[in-house]
Amino acid sequence: MQTHLTGTFTDLGIDLAQIKTDVQDQQQLFLRIRLRLAIIFFFMLGALLGAYLFGTLNFISFLVPVLLPCSPRFTTFLDLMFKGII
Repeated sequence: MQTHLTGTFTDLGIDLAQIKTDVQDQQQLFLRIRLRLAIIFFFMLGALLGAYLFGTLNFISFLVPVLLPCSPRFTTFLDLMFKGII
């Protein structure tokens, strides 16, 4: 985790500190914070889910990330997320 998320946590800390200062575009700042929190959350979720699935499915668990984007519900979720609804 150290090499993958240190920059993201640093950028999140900088963005959170900028809330206190006079930033011209607060909406853009909150969108950046939301994006960084989503990256951190889904990284952690993937790590936990991957460990659990490997414990139960062994090497078949490597097929999950390959097959997940093929799911219609997943593509609908991505569409809603990119449109800003979620």
